[in-house]
Amino acid sequence: MPAQSTDPYWIDELGRKHEGSPYGDSDTEVVFVKVQGQLLRLLVPKYTPPIEVTVTASSGDLLFLIGRQLDKECEDGRVIEGGDGLLMVARRHPELDSTYWLAVRHNLFPQALQCLVTAE
Repeated sequence: MPAQSTDPYWIDELGRKHEGSPYGDSDTEVVFVKVQGQLLRLLVPKYTPPIEVTVTASSGDLLFLIGRQLDKECEDGRVIEGGDGLLMVARRHPELDSTYWLAVRHNLFPQALQCLVTAE
């Protein structure tokens, strides 16, 4: 929460302008995520920055993940700074056991991430 606010809640709103595109098996990499003691494979687009997942929940064929984007070092030595929070939703793969594919990835304001991962 912002220190200067006395309001108890924070909303991170996704507006009408956002990106989306299909991706296939040749365009993916695998991120391993532990969910209730089970190691799951999460298929993500290759351009997805490195992530650290801190909170997970599942319901039926859906997997909900909250985490943060990690720093990424480019081939030319530049570092793309991480730190943004991430809210992700994945769907169970219809053919591969213990595998989900990423359907939604939304960057979160640091305040929203703090509200979601900090227990009161």
